[in-house]
Amino acid sequence: MMLELAQYLECWLWPNFDEKSSRAHIISICVMVNEKARERVPIWQDLDPLLAHYLHRSLLLLIDLSSMLMTRRFLMILMDDRHTVIRCQNCVLYKAEGKKEGCLFSELVDILTFYAQFQVDSTTGEAVDAIELDRRHNS
Repeated sequence: MMLELAQYLECWLWPNFDEKSSRAHIISICVMVNEKARERVPIWQDLDPLLAHYLHRSLLLLIDLSSMLMTRRFLMILMDDRHTVIRCQNCVLYKAEGKKEGCLFSELVDILTFYAQFQVDSTTGEAVDAIELDRRHNS
């Protein structure tokens, strides 16, 4: 059960499987597939296109909100607290090469990362340089 919650098969066993894999690795894959079948859990799920569309629209909303000064000051605090950018960058969809959904998701996450790292004064809307950032950080 814990291995399923951690997506042991999808995140570790299958990506690290190659022609040099040991017998223990292959047996682990078999055991996980059997366990999923026994518990009637879908063995392998493809990405639902509606879910990908929802994720793209959610990222577009976050990009729009982070580019507006009135919402940026509150949104950046929430995004930092929830580690939104880091979680998006660690997502399997972000690392999916060659897939249309993964490519668009990666581009949107990169745009969101740019806006999240763009330093702007939350009250005046002016860009803040590195010297001013150091001064604020150290005071």
